[in-house]
Amino acid sequence: MNESLRITTQIDIEAPIDGVWETLTDLDGYEHWNPYLVKIEGQCSADEIITVHSVSEPGAERMVLPVLIRSVEPYKMRWEGGLPDREQFCGDHWFELSDEKEGVTRLNQYEAFTGTLAKNIITAHGAAIEANFGRFNAALKIYCERD
Repeated sequence: MNESLRITTQIDIEAPIDGVWETLTDLDGYEHWNPYLVKIEGQCSADEIITVHSVSEPGAERMVLPVLIRSVEPYKMRWEGGLPDREQFCGDHWFELSDEKEGVTRLNQYEAFTGTLAKNIITAHGAAIEANFGRFNAALKIYCERD
């Protein structure tokens, strides 16, 4: 895969992996902590179509998109979204958690983009997508480290 068609972010969270995983997979709870994916409707299980409400930046209009959850397994969740014609544009999005040391969880969040329009879309919007992944990561960190 062309590396320019993949966006990767990472953050260390000072919280046990099970608590971070619980927060990440509690889709109903996103509206309480997530400034980017402000609401998700649906069940967190493989082969489910969920409805994702995203806000690309503060004050921006909300986008509402159907997303297919491809897999949910311990500490890994994968979903797919894009245009109705996935041959034009598809995003394969991964969340992976790992134990880095006692009480520290690393979140790797990445998305691989394919399709005939992928290069143009990522050239135009890749920096904003990466910034939104960063907002997501930072908010998850703050939420999971609270007490």
